[in-house]
Amino acid sequence: MRASEQLLIKCAAVLGQKVRKDILETLMPKAHRSKLSKGIRKLMENGIFECSNAPKHIDRRLSLGERSNVKSKCYCNAEEVAASEPNSVPSCNEPMFTNKLLQETAYEILMESQRIELHTKAATFLELSADVLRQQIPYHILGRPPPREDLENQLKRIDLKMQGKCAVKCWNAAL
Repeated sequence: MRASEQLLIKCAAVLGQKVRKDILETLMPKAHRSKLSKGIRKLMENGIFECSNAPKHIDRRLSLGERSNVKSKCYCNAEEVAASEPNSVPSCNEPMFTNKLLQETAYEILMESQRIELHTKAATFLELSADVLRQQIPYHILGRPPPREDLENQLKRIDLKMQGKCAVKCWNAAL
């Protein structure tokens, strides 16, 4: 297994049994993000991931080869997958570990500092996603005005903070 695929498994393990590709892309280092789709497909072919939208019951009358082919197939909406990556072969948007033990083992391999960093990145991504969703809801329903910064500026600020290059004023501006 390639190092990029091992890294993909470790990052996915932090997110739990079921993984969203957009969050996983945030967790991956920038140098490996271009290999994400290919890595997910490869791990699905190897039986580590399967599509979380796959049918729950696979016909037992199928041969072992046919069953593994069904498990490595993506059942996500093909139009959504193609729209998310226009110039590449689509991969699964919601892969999941085929075995909980695989996920737990990959999680246990991570050092505590790596876990903290990955959990922080995932939580930050989810907070920013919530802010984007809040912007789509009329602010009077939420009882607060819409945020001033756009998502792109927030992501840049968070990347700088994660790299340790953000000054104190950058963090205070967010408060």
